[in-house]
Amino acid sequence: MVAIQHQVSAFEDKYAYDQDMQFRITARRNALLGFWAASIMKNSDPQNYAQELAEMSVVDPSGVSERVSRDFEVAGIDGRDDEIHDRMRDLLRTASVELHQHL
Repeated sequence: MVAIQHQVSAFEDKYAYDQDMQFRITARRNALLGFWAASIMKNSDPQNYAQELAEMSVVDPSGVSERVSRDFEVAGIDGRDDEIHDRMRDLLRTASVELHQHL
């Protein structure tokens, strides 16, 4: 019985670890996306913009691409939705590699 409890505990710990890593990877991806988008928009405060997008991982994780698209539109930059999604996909891999290297 004790062995089963240890196994269940190990699975729970692994699940919690995986969820935490996924959150961190997504937040890092969003920050990297923020730096990229800020450079295109010539944003005067890219650090703040990247931080705002990283914080969206908590508030509205699915709204990041819409936010960047809307911000591009306001900045007069049109037709970048596919590029935003491609960049998000690429940066997710980058963020995953970065975080796993720093373990």
